[in-house]
Amino acid sequence: MLIEKQISIYDFISAISEIIDLICPMLNRHHKKVSYIAYNIALEMNLPNAEIQDIVLAAMLHDIGALTLEERIKNLTFELYGNETKRHSLLGYKLLKDFKPLARVAELIKYHHAVYNESDSSIPLGSYVIHLADMVSVLFDDSREILAQIPSVAKKIYWQRNLFYPEAAIAFVRLLKLEYVWIEAFSHSSDCLMLRRIQFPKEIADLDMLRSFSKVIAHIVGFRSRFTATHSSGVAAVALEITAMLDFSERECRQIEIAGFLHDL
Repeated sequence: MLIEKQISIYDFISAISEIIDLICPMLNRHHKKVSYIAYNIALEMNLPNAEIQDIVLAAMLHDIGALTLEERIKNLTFELYGNETKRHSLLGYKLLKDFKPLARVAELIKYHHAVYNESDSSIPLGSYVIHLADMVSVLFDDSREILAQIPSVAKKIYWQRNLFYPEAAIAFVRLLKLEYVWIEAFSHSSDCLMLRRIQFPKEIADLDMLRSFSKVIAHIVGFRSRFTATHSSGVAAVALEITAMLDFSERECRQIEIAGFLHDL
């Protein structure tokens, strides 16, 4: 019998992030770097803990809507502010909005490429923080000594300062003096360091929760190709009908449906 457990929201996020990063090693860890930088900016801004948690989680998945390798590479361009960024931000929102534990996270992802607009109160502050962290991360070259790049990165952000939420930009400038932040941001343990410092909420991993989560994964896998867009959902539906006809228990039927959503993972 499956024993239901409490699982940290971060574990759900981390699983999805690993899946979307595996498509190309050259893009690997981008989400984790952005997440760590966004965490430190939010911390420097003295934002509430709950808001910081949402920012960290959203940053871990901010490019989830860039479903092809080509799109993801284009999104690692500092000057890119066009229809493609709007498209992948909106798609990321749609992928996650119906998974209840990540509904607030989805909202931040929806606007994470939004240019600062003082007159637009509909854009969440967290989206602005992720926007800045994303741009900062892209400006650093992992293959070179990190600390030596700080002056040039600071200069480029200053030139583009009108794009960013002012308080977030000020917090970023203060962080430039903290060398350990940048060493940690580009280390392979940045996510472990965050986990030690943030207590993420937990959710009961019952079958309803796992079914909802498996549908998110199925969409991510399926949308990478027009040939597989509805394949996993179709397999799950057929498997559910077959198990019902074979008099499996209700719990077993639902478990097999979940396996159907995930079978091509």
